[in-house]
Amino acid sequence: MSNAAPQALAAIRELIAAGRQQEAMPLLDDLLSSDQHGLEALRLLAECQILEGQVAEACASLQFCLLCDPGHGPTLVRLARLLWQNDQLEAALVQVRSLLTLEPEGLEECLLMVRILHDAERFEEALQVCDHLLLRHGDAAEAWFARAMVLQCQGLYARAIEAYGRALALKSDWHQAAVNRGLLRLLGGETLCGGQDYERRWLLGELDESPVVGVPPWDGEPCQGTVLLWAEQGLGDELFWLGFLSAWVPQPQRLALLLDARLVGLVARRFPGITVLPRTKSPPDLTDVVAALPLASLPWLLAHRQQPLPLPFKPWLRDQKPVPAAGPCRLGLFWRSFQPQRGLIKSIQLLDLAPLAMIPGLELRSLQYGDATEALAAFSAATGAVIQPPDFDAFHDIEQLVAAIAACDGVVTIPSVVAHLCGALGVPCVVLSASSRARPWYWEGEGDSCPWYPSVRVWRCVSRSELPQRLEHLSAWANGLLRQREPAN
Repeated sequence: MSNAAPQALAAIRELIAAGRQQEAMPLLDDLLSSDQHGLEALRLLAECQILEGQVAEACASLQFCLLCDPGHGPTLVRLARLLWQNDQLEAALVQVRSLLTLEPEGLEECLLMVRILHDAERFEEALQVCDHLLLRHGDAAEAWFARAMVLQCQGLYARAIEAYGRALALKSDWHQAAVNRGLLRLLGGETLCGGQDYERRWLLGELDESPVVGVPPWDGEPCQGTVLLWAEQGLGDELFWLGFLSAWVPQPQRLALLLDARLVGLVARRFPGITVLPRTKSPPDLTDVVAALPLASLPWLLAHRQQPLPLPFKPWLRDQKPVPAAGPCRLGLFWRSFQPQRGLIKSIQLLDLAPLAMIPGLELRSLQYGDATEALAAFSAATGAVIQPPDFDAFHDIEQLVAAIAACDGVVTIPSVVAHLCGALGVPCVVLSASSRARPWYWEGEGDSCPWYPSVRVWRCVSRSELPQRLEHLSAWANGLLRQREPAN
C-alpha cells in the first residue's frame, strides 16, 4: 500500500466513526483497486458493509482477509460474531474453532464458543467448554455467568442459582446476574430473596422509569391519597403480574393501575374498586398519587409484608365456571410470535399440528394475530380441514380474543399472551415451548406443571429437536377434551 494510505485510512476511520460509511466506501474501493491485498482497507470495508446491512458482502470481505492472513485473531472474532448474530451458527463455530487453535485458553474466545453453542442448543457441549474454562479462569465472573445460563436452559435451576451466585461473588455489581438469579428464586418459591435480586432490574437501565416523579415507592402501608401500580413490561408480563393482585387488593387503600390500553376494559371490570388507566404517550393526570409501585414488585412486597402469596392464581378473568357450548369440541390454536428477538425461536409451524385435524368431532379455531393466510391455506391443502381466521383484530382487540378463548374447550399455543389469558380464564391449555432459549422464566418449572395457572400444562423442550416427540402426545390430550364433553352432549 502507498505511503499516503495510512493517512487515507485514518480519514476513513473518522468517517465510519461519524456514521458516514457511505462516503467511506468509495474511498476504500479506490485504495483496494490499487492494492488488492490491503488487508486493513478490506477490514474497514467489511465494517462499512455491516453498518449498511450487507451481511453476505461483509462475510466475503472478512473471509478474503483470512485467506491472506489466516492467523489474524481479530478478523476471526469479527467473522464469528457476524455469522453468529445472523444465525449462521455452524459456520460461526468453524471460525471459533480456528480461533481456539491460536488461543486455546483464551477467556473471550471460549466465552464466544459457549454463546454460539448455547444458541445452537448444544447445551452439553457448551457445559463442557464452561468446565474447561473454569479450570483455568475460575476467578472470571463471566465464566460462571455463562455456566449459569447453560444450566438454566437445561432446567437445572438449583445449580444455575449457585453459578449466578459465584458470578456475583466475583463481580457484585453484575445486575443481570442478580436479576436472573432472582427470577429463578421466585420460580422456586424464594420470594423475599428472589424479589430483592429482581429489584436490581432497575439498575440495568432497560426499563421505563416510574410515570410519576418525586413520589416514594409504596411499602404496602395505608396512606392518604392514591397509590399507583404500574406495568413496566409487555402485555403478557402485565397479565402475569396481575395474577398476584387478583387475590390481594389492600383495603381501604385507594389504588390506580396504569396498564396497556388493550387491557383497561377487562381489568376495570375485574377490579371495580381500582381506577384503571391506559398507558399512553400522553400520561393521565396523576397529581393525587402519593406513592407508586411497579406491578412486577408485588411478589417482593407481599413477601416483605409476610402476606401469603396467591398461588396458584385463581382464574381471575372468569366470573363463573364456563358451561361447554353445544356443538363440536372447539380447540383454539396459536402458533406464531412476531417478537423481533425471540419470536422465530418460540414459534412452531401450523402444519406441526396437522394430526389434530384427523380427530373426529374436533373443530379447530385460529386465535392467531397477523396475516396467517398462507399458513392456513397450506394446512387446508395438507389436511382438508378449513380453519377460519379470527373475524376480529386478535392483536389489538383483547376483549374479543378473551371471548374467543372462553368459547373454546381447550387451546394449544406457544408461550404467549394467549397462554396467560387461558390461565386467567381457567381454560385447559397446552403451551408448546419448543426451546429453552426463548422460554420466559415464568413458563419454566418441573415436569409439565405450571406453578401459576392450574389449567395450563407447559410441554417444555430443552431444544427444538425434542418437539416432534412432544407433539406425538397432542392428539391424546385433545381426545381427553372430547371425552370431557361427552356428558354434556
